[in-house]
Amino acid sequence: MYEEIGISVKTLNRTIARLKEEGLFAIQKGKITMSPKQLKCAKERIGYYWQMNVKQ
Repeated sequence: MYEEIGISVKTLNRTIARLKEEGLFAIQKGKITMSPKQLKCAKERIGYYWQMNVKQ
Protein backbone atom coordinates (compact mmCIF):
# COMPACT_ATOMS: atom_id res chain seq x y z
CA MET A 1 0.00 0.00 0.00
CA TYR A 2 2.79 2.43 0.86
CA GLU A 3 4.25 2.11 -2.64
CA GLU A 4 0.90 2.88 -4.24
CA ILE A 5 0.41 6.14 -2.32
CA GLY A 6 4.07 7.12 -2.20
CA ILE A 7 4.76 7.36 1.54
CA SER A 8 7.11 5.51 3.87
CA VAL A 9 6.08 2.37 5.71
CA LYS A 10 6.53 4.11 9.07
CA THR A 11 4.23 6.96 8.05
CA LEU A 12 1.62 4.53 6.78
CA ASN A 13 1.75 2.47 9.97
CA ARG A 14 1.38 5.58 12.16
CA THR A 15 -1.54 6.81 10.07
CA ILE A 16 -3.32 3.44 10.17
CA ALA A 17 -2.81 3.20 13.93
CA ARG A 18 -4.17 6.71 14.51
CA LEU A 19 -7.23 6.20 12.32
CA LYS A 20 -7.91 2.85 14.00
CA GLU A 21 -7.69 4.51 17.44
CA GLU A 22 -10.16 7.15 16.26
CA GLY A 23 -12.57 4.36 15.33
CA LEU A 24 -12.71 5.04 11.60
CA PHE A 25 -12.10 1.41 10.73
CA ALA A 26 -11.24 -1.97 12.20
CA ILE A 27 -8.77 -4.66 11.26
CA GLN A 28 -10.12 -8.18 10.89
CA LYS A 29 -7.89 -11.05 9.77
CA GLY A 30 -5.30 -8.56 8.56
CA LYS A 31 -7.77 -6.62 6.42
CA ILE A 32 -9.03 -3.07 6.93
CA THR A 33 -12.81 -3.16 7.36
CA MET A 34 -15.46 -0.49 7.87
CA SER A 35 -18.93 -0.82 9.30
CA PRO A 36 -21.71 1.32 7.83
CA LYS A 37 -21.39 3.64 10.85
CA GLN A 38 -17.61 3.96 10.37
CA LEU A 39 -18.09 4.64 6.66
CA LYS A 40 -20.59 7.40 7.39
CA CYS A 41 -18.22 8.99 9.91
CA ALA A 42 -15.30 8.81 7.46
CA LYS A 43 -17.38 10.46 4.71
CA GLU A 44 -18.36 13.26 7.09
CA ARG A 45 -14.73 13.87 8.03
CA ILE A 46 -13.63 13.89 4.40
CA GLY A 47 -16.35 16.42 3.64
CA TYR A 48 -15.23 18.60 6.54
CA TYR A 49 -11.59 18.61 5.44
CA TRP A 50 -12.56 19.18 1.80
CA GLN A 51 -14.61 22.23 2.81
CA MET A 52 -11.74 23.56 4.92
CA ASN A 53 -9.38 23.20 1.96
CA VAL A 54 -11.77 25.01 -0.38
CA LYS A 55 -12.09 27.96 2.03
CA GLN A 56 -8.32 28.53 2.07
